[in-house]
Amino acid sequence: MLITDKLMLPEHLRERLVPIGPAEMRTSGKFVLYWAHHALRAHDNPALETAAAIALGLGLPLLVYQGLGGRHRYNSDRHHRFILEAARDFSTQLAERGQRLVFHLPENSPAKLMARSAVVVSELYPVPPFTNWYRQHCEANPDLPLLLVDSSCILPMPISSQAPTRAFQFRRKHEEELRARVARGWQDTDRWPHGFAGSVGFDPFYLSASLPD
Repeated sequence: MLITDKLMLPEHLRERLVPIGPAEMRTSGKFVLYWAHHALRAHDNPALETAAAIALGLGLPLLVYQGLGGRHRYNSDRHHRFILEAARDFSTQLAERGQRLVFHLPENSPAKLMARSAVVVSELYPVPPFTNWYRQHCEANPDLPLLLVDSSCILPMPISSQAPTRAFQFRRKHEEELRARVARGWQDTDRWPHGFAGSVGFDPFYLSASLPD
């Protein structure tokens, strides 16, 4: 079954989407997985809304995963605290929408969760190491669709890929459309699927209301 034929995503989400891997959903999947890493917010988040829309369309629950590995070359206590504080707020916002954030510390590869997923949605973040991680997970799961959604830019990356490479040229070319999009704003969805309540195969790290100094 073609995902694009089944789901009928609205244009404001479809224009942000870059599919990787097969065009058909995995029929044995138990949930739709949203692998979050940068857009840690439950509002104004096209990737999360795409995952929610897909879960609703397929009649499956949604599971949100985030990990913190501690192997980045720029790791520091300050960096990790920033990520944990964002994840704590993200978890609270998701809970208000009936969703569950599964946070793993230290990071557990989402590979086992991907193996149980019908579709995986993540953020389009075309810089290392994420480009390598996307490729590796696709190679390990050749029958699993991975949908990357731009959740960073006002003008979606997929439709501006042929834009000028210099900033002033880009602004000049897209100024009118950028102004129109800013004025229009983003309309958050009010439709959410059930959150996945089953076992995830590891013990998640539960974020408390406060973090130690």
